[in-house]
Amino acid sequence: MISIRKQLTRTIAVLTMVAVGIALAAFYVVVRAALLKNFEATLRAKAYAVSFLTDQIGGKVAFDVSPEIYHYFDGERPRTYFQIKDAAGKVAFGLPELPADEDLQGRHSGTMQQPFYFEASLPHGKKAGGISVMFTPRPEEGYEKDWDPNLQMQLLVLMERGEVDATLDALLLGGIACWVVFTGAILVLVPGVMKKELEALDELGEKLAALDEKNLAVRLSMRCATVELQPVVDRLNEMLSRLETAFDRERQFGIAVAHELRTPLAELRSMLDCAIQWPETREAEFDADALKTVQRMEVLLRRMLALARGELGQLPAECAAVPLQVQLRRVWQGFSSQADARQLRVEWDVEAQMLRADEALLRSVLENLLDNVIEHAPDGCIVTIGGRTEPDGRSYLLRLSNPAPGLGAADVASLFDAFWRKEISRSDNRHSGLGLSLARMFALAMGGDLLATLDGQGNICFALRLVVAASTMAEETPPAVSPDSSLC
Repeated sequence: MISIRKQLTRTIAVLTMVAVGIALAAFYVVVRAALLKNFEATLRAKAYAVSFLTDQIGGKVAFDVSPEIYHYFDGERPRTYFQIKDAAGKVAFGLPELPADEDLQGRHSGTMQQPFYFEASLPHGKKAGGISVMFTPRPEEGYEKDWDPNLQMQLLVLMERGEVDATLDALLLGGIACWVVFTGAILVLVPGVMKKELEALDELGEKLAALDEKNLAVRLSMRCATVELQPVVDRLNEMLSRLETAFDRERQFGIAVAHELRTPLAELRSMLDCAIQWPETREAEFDADALKTVQRMEVLLRRMLALARGELGQLPAECAAVPLQVQLRRVWQGFSSQADARQLRVEWDVEAQMLRADEALLRSVLENLLDNVIEHAPDGCIVTIGGRTEPDGRSYLLRLSNPAPGLGAADVASLFDAFWRKEISRSDNRHSGLGLSLARMFALAMGGDLLATLDGQGNICFALRLVVAASTMAEETPPAVSPDSSLC
């Protein structure tokens, strides 16, 4: 496993060492260029001085120099060498004398304005830098008439560069030493600094390691959260909140399942106990009652399985073109007698339309919605059922509305939660509290949605939106209109 601390330490150390190395190398190059430029300037100045001391006298070249002048250049030990050659390459004058050197004989020459610089070795083997220029000796005073302006002489000036090389070597060694010391400091200091700066990550890791399903209510907080780490902490807290909600929902779901199964199991056990203890008193309706209890448990388990599949996205939906009015009429036939018994007045305003839906799932959605309306609407109230194709021509909205005097906004938010029921009907064994949850899950599986809202007059409105079948869409679809945020 890769360690962030080690990787950052290695990366920072390598980049810092490379950057320092490049900076020292650049400094060495700049200083070396400056020293060599100064050395060449010195060579050029000495060349000017020697050319100034060279005269023409009656067509001949004379070099006006004395030992005192030479010592002025170099002191006691000679470090500078001069050679003046004629056009044929014959040495006319030199101080101190240089041995014949074919390499020097063939040197290129420049001018005083653009001299030719070169490197050579002195007689004692030391390295030297040299300059080669062509110049015309000036006329001696009183011999101006005999001055030949076309007379060209080659001037060679060689000077030891030991001091320059020693300075450059010292500079190079000093740079290497600085780089080594700096590298050592980096290798020692960077790990400690990284450990100090990444303490927040260690703290975060320890807090995460201490979390389990029993303390998901704890939220992470950092003593010194950085700008980069705080968003991570915030996202982790949001994730913990979702996990806490999910675990609570699972716990509540398990409790609700146990509660719903307890009653039919208790009934079935009671009937079986009676049948075992008093078999002679077993009534003819016993088997039918036991079968109804088992069937109620089967329906509950089947609904729970469908709900679990829907939450996992594994609910199969074989969608095809289904006529809404036909399905609605068939489902209503099973509830019309109950509506008449409770004196409910139903106002119908449903536009005929072919929907893209799974026929079985759509029937289950309609059954759950109508069952909820018939069971919970007050006696003698008006129930409104209407449906229209939406302006975009691609979706259909079916609305079911009835008065709900005992329902609040908090209740509406929980209507689609599994096993949720108002306390006044908690003892009703005919309803498990899964109907609306399944209805919404089935609507989502068909590419639609199911929402519930309370209007300002205390009416609960269920809005089922489904997709219109492609074969029934108009050839020229009306311009798309953004639907209202409220489905009711």
